[in-house]
Amino acid sequence: MQSQTTRGSTGRIGAGESASRDDRGLNRHVGAKISAARARLAMTQPIFAAHIDLTLPQLAAIERGEIHVAPGKLCDIADYIDEPIGYFFAPHAARAVIAAQVGRTRAI
Repeated sequence: MQSQTTRGSTGRIGAGESASRDDRGLNRHVGAKISAARARLAMTQPIFAAHIDLTLPQLAAIERGEIHVAPGKLCDIADYIDEPIGYFFAPHAARAVIAAQVGRTRAI
């Protein structure tokens, strides 16, 4: 039995068809953090991808924020770069909380 690859409306493998603006922003944020960690380790994309068991196109798409990283894979990456999982989210999450609080304040 052959497996079929699902493609989103953009034609990219793994791209969500109904990703919200917040999801795309988070994907870009996480991708940028992965890219920064890879650069800090002075590793090329092909070498880094091999170490974390991704293909080069997958890593490139993740770093551009075009596709999201599965939670288990993100844990693998965090372990490999020796960072806590929060490394990928802390500043982005803080901005979201502040934005939500400002929005609530204006609505009152």
